[in-house]
Amino acid sequence: MHKRANFNLAEGWSTLALLLLLIIIPTVAIMQAELTPGTHVLPLVGIVAVVTGLFLAKSRFTANSAHLFSLVYGLFFIFYLVGTTLPADLTWRERVLDLVTRQADWFQKAFDGGTSRDGLVFVMQTAVVFWLLGYSAAWYTFRSLRVWRVILPTGLVLLSVVYYYYGPKPLLIY
Repeated sequence: MHKRANFNLAEGWSTLALLLLLIIIPTVAIMQAELTPGTHVLPLVGIVAVVTGLFLAKSRFTANSAHLFSLVYGLFFIFYLVGTTLPADLTWRERVLDLVTRQADWFQKAFDGGTSRDGLVFVMQTAVVFWLLGYSAAWYTFRSLRVWRVILPTGLVLLSVVYYYYGPKPLLIY
């Protein structure tokens, strides 16, 4: 006889659904604000981060190993998704170099007191924030059981998006 895989989640599937909503709602709010092209990747980053966090939280890896895996997965996934927003005629090597160069230029301008209006850097940095939020939310929900470390950061991000947005879209619904 074959043993069936057990996909029971001790915390409940509703916990996972609520966690996904907690991460998706701020990403959709940023997307709706239409601040810059490319923000459509943010919900997918949040969803994959939560799922990755769930799998790593339920794994037998040590905390340090799991966090290292998350960092590697996250960087790869973010570079891949944001790279797909660049022109298709670029090779993947050129896309990665372009993204790294843009980020380096942004840091250089930031440290020199300058400004940058590169929207793709905003998308990359926001994707990193949502990867960290999604992964840590899953980790603190399914491994460490510290709910306030899940609710407060995502709530602050959503509050800052809604509070500081002055555009025509009604974001207060979020």
